Amino acid sequence: NIEARPVPSFLRGFSAPVQMNFEHSVSDLYFLAQHDQDPFARWEAVQTLGVKTCLGFYEALKRGQRFDLTKEFLQLFGKIANEKHPDQAYLGFLLAIASEEYLGQFVTELQPDLLHQAREQVVRQIAEFNRNLFFSRYMELQRQETGEVSTAASSRRALKNRLLSMLGRIND
Repeated sequence: NIEARPVPSFLRGFSAPVQMNFEHSVSDLYFLAQHDQDPFARWEAVQTLGVKTCLGFYEALKRGQRFDLTKEFLQLFGKIANEKHPDQAYLGFLLAIASEEYLGQFVTELQPDLLHQAREQVVRQIAEFNRNLFFSRYMELQRQETGEVSTAASSRRALKNRLLSMLGRIND
């Protein structure tokens, strides 16, 4: 007997560029974003959640409406930042919100200023919600900084720089 409904994780270990049309539920995306062992599949789940959120924010701005990010979405980024993963740079990639150029591919009537505003608001709200956690993690990584030239040190710096970039979006 299976206690929980299985969540498909497609194209695991597949290296060729493939586009697959399959719509995961939002809850499945959160599950994959937190538990998938395949790095690309996990990244894809986080990116899909980020794209859906940015585009939802964009559409709300176009209509002059308010758009609230879910607590689950905001907490996801705190969990990622606080992970003890062997490749810290990978965590930095997971924390990155898709570019405006990429987001624009999903919009039929593009208003670049609103798309920019939506993306920036998403990043800012993630940083504000996770401010203390991001800052603590940044300081932890800063204390580990020795100026060493190695893959591990470069990986730590990549995550540290991503956190600093996000913290820099906070309006205080």
